[in-house]
Parts: sequence; C-alpha cells; structure tokens
Amino acid sequence: MSKFTLEYLQDYAEIRALSAMYNRYANTADGDQLSLLFLEDGEFCSNGQVYRGRRELARVVSSAREIVHITTDALIDVEGDEATQTSQKISVRRQPDKSLNRFVSTGRYIDRLVRTEVGWRFQRRESQSDLRSDLHRRAMNLTDGRLGS
Repeated sequence: MSKFTLEYLQDYAEIRALSAMYNRYANTADGDQLSLLFLEDGEFCSNGQVYRGRRELARVVSSAREIVHITTDALIDVEGDEATQTSQKISVRRQPDKSLNRFVSTGRYIDRLVRTEVGWRFQRRESQSDLRSDLHRRAMNLTDGRLGS
C-alpha cells in the first residue's frame, strides 16, 4: 500500500505550510510569531548553537534582519503524531533597501515535528550548511546573539 494516503497528504500539506510560515516570519524577523511554530520547549540548532524555548527563539529571531530563507525538496515521514522533515535551504542577505540579494549559504533543515491541538509544531529544527559564502559568518554573527539561517 502506498504511503500517499489522503491523511498523509493532509499532514504533508500542513507541515509544508508550517515551514512556509517559518520562512515568512524569519524573513521579517518576527520572532514572536515564529516562536509559536515551535513547541513551548522547542529547539533550533545552527552552527553548534542550540536555542531552547519560545522566549529565546523569539529574542534571537527578532534580531536577525535581512536574511531571506528559501526551502525546497521536502521529504516528510509521518508516524502517528510525530513526523520528520528534511528539506534543502538557500539563504540570501537582502540589502536594507531591497535592491539586491547576495548569496549566503545552502544546506538543509532537519526537523522533528509533533502534532498538537493547534496543528503541527517544530520540536527541533536543525540548520546545516554545506556551502557558505564570505557573507555567511557576518550573516550568522552568532557572537552578538543573532541568528541568520
């Protein structure tokens, strides 16, 4: 039997919509809204840093301006009320006047998700970069608590 049942396709669509909302909120540095896409004790991991809980996620994301997130090629497995997703990502830095985008990095997101009363939420999202430009370090700028991808 194919895994592409109606229930699976609904879960797939909901998880992709969650990922799209993540990108939109990250692109606008809306940490408060982005943090609600995670479980209360959810984690985001990037470049060896782990950010835990909605409060810390909101603080860090709110300080990360001018990074545009693009995700594609999602592979999603659903087991009951838990799921995993792996997707490719591209990050670019947008000039403040929106006149130019400059390549930052490519890589992947590796996600663990949980179905809640309000829909799917990230339990853990890990960002792995496989190709970085010279802008990557400045875009991430982890030394001052900023989060860039």
